[in-house]
This record gives sequence, structure tokens and C-alpha cells, in this order.
Amino acid sequence: LCNQTALAAQEVKCLEDLNSSYYRDDDSGVHLVPWNLRVLAVRLQGMGYADARRGVMGFYELAREARLTLTSLKKTLALSPSTSTSDEIAVWEERLSELAIRVASALIEMQDLEGATHFLHTSSPQSPSSSPTQSPTQTTSPSPLQTQKALLYLCLGDVEAARSCIGPPDADADAHDDNGKVILALAQMADGEFDACVQVWEGLITAASASASASAAGGKHGGELAMYRQNLAVCLLYLGRMDHAKETLESLIDSHHNFHALTFNLSTIYELCTERSRALKIGLAERVAGMLVERREDGDGDGDVGSEKVNADFKL
Repeated sequence: LCNQTALAAQEVKCLEDLNSSYYRDDDSGVHLVPWNLRVLAVRLQGMGYADARRGVMGFYELAREARLTLTSLKKTLALSPSTSTSDEIAVWEERLSELAIRVASALIEMQDLEGATHFLHTSSPQSPSSSPTQSPTQTTSPSPLQTQKALLYLCLGDVEAARSCIGPPDADADAHDDNGKVILALAQMADGEFDACVQVWEGLITAASASASASAAGGKHGGELAMYRQNLAVCLLYLGRMDHAKETLESLIDSHHNFHALTFNLSTIYELCTERSRALKIGLAERVAGMLVERREDGDGDGDVGSEKVNADFKL
């Protein structure tokens, strides 16, 4: 969370094999480590040992456990139906689907693009949450896992498959929720349709701004708004509207945002705009550093407390 992934990858080695009986309760057999931490540990151990395949195998081990748990729960449900068991089954099914997404992501990171493509095509996720009788005017709302799968397809360059994850190919753009519109806009960017996706980003920005203004503390909407504005700036850059793109990114800095993609993209625009880009990038780095110090002193880190920036964040 504080951008110290390399340190976390070394620390997680101390946990060794989380699948061993040492980490299970002697009486109930329940694992003592929370599931989300186990998933994170598998990812970090693959990084810590510089062995991406270790991470993939770790995810498969967790998937095997999830399937065994699901089998046991379904047998219990058949013998004694209960709402709690049904809810638990839903939780484990979601965990299994999430592991499939993580395996595909790990394969992409290993540059095994063919393997990742084949894996995604055979994972057979649930279709977007719309019924066959759904009215054309209703909003199609893809699940978070479907949205993640669409992003993986975009990484692989399969734009049509990404679109299919969020709804019917003939669905109108207005029929999608915000997550669906984000995927459609990214797909348009991948196809080079920058004029069209500028309109999508501007529509999302308008809606997010209204939501953030209506809420007392628009944290969630503020983060989404920053993402929309940054992608809008990228579109403007490709359309040759360099000054507008630069102003959009600098306005995000003025709003006290400093995430990696923002500083990296703004540094890139400085390089394209002027021969004295180094001075501008150093000035940006000093400004962000002052911003982080101010947040720490005020105790209002909003997730930035403990975070650090490096030269690569500013292309220095």
C-alpha cells in the first residue's frame, strides 16, 4: 500500500509454506491466515524468489483447496439446506473465479501471452448480469471480475473479447454502467478512435464530478475522477492537443494527486513540449515531495503515508 513491494516480497519469505499444517487449527482444521493474505503471499513469494511460475503454482494450490471446500459445502447444503451455507458457497465461488483472473494476470506478466489467451478463453466466467428479457433501456452492469477479465483482454490486444465481457456487442454505450463505459473507452483508445473516446471520458468526468459534489467526502468518486481525467489527457495527447493535455494533468497535481501514472505521463509531456524538460521534471518532483511531507505532517495521508517516489516516477 505504501509502494514498498520489494520489501514486502522479502518479508513474506519468512512465512514459508502457508499451505503447511502448521498454519491450520489443530481441532477444526481451519486455516489461521485470512484468505486475502494467503493470495497476496503467493503473489509476493513469486516476486521474492524471482520465480513467476512459483506464483502460478501457488494460485493453483489455492484453487484446489477452494474446489475441495466447495464440494464439501455443496454436500452439506444437499443434506441440510441453509442460507448461511449458500452464502458461504457464493463466497468460495467468487474466490475461485478471482484466482482464475490472477493466474491469467501472472501468465501475462511472464510474457506467456498465448497461454494467457487460452486460459481466459477456457475459464468460462459468468455472463454479464443481464437477463435475456432485459429491456434495451436498462443498464448493463458487469461484475468486478468481468471488468478485470476485460482489462486482461485489453492487455493481450483482444479488443473484441474485452468488449464481449461487459455486454452484448450491439449494446448502446449509454446502456452500460460506469465500469462498462470505462472498458468501452479503453477499447476505443486501443483501436485509435480517440475522438469518440474523448466524449466518453468527458461524460464520465461530468457524472463523477456531480457525484463527488453530492457526497460529503467523495473519496471513491475523487479517485475515479482522477483516473477519467488522466485518460482524457492521454487521448488529447494522441490527438495533438498537447497544451490541453498538459493543463489537464497539471490540474490533477493541483488537486493533490500524485500517483505513478500521473507523474510519469506529465513528465512525458514535458519531454515532448520543451528541451528544458529536466528542470520541469525536477520541479514536479519537488512539488510532489512537498505534497507528501505536508500530508504526513497533517496526518491526512489518505493512503500516501509511508509511500515513496523514485526517479523513475518522474523519468529522471
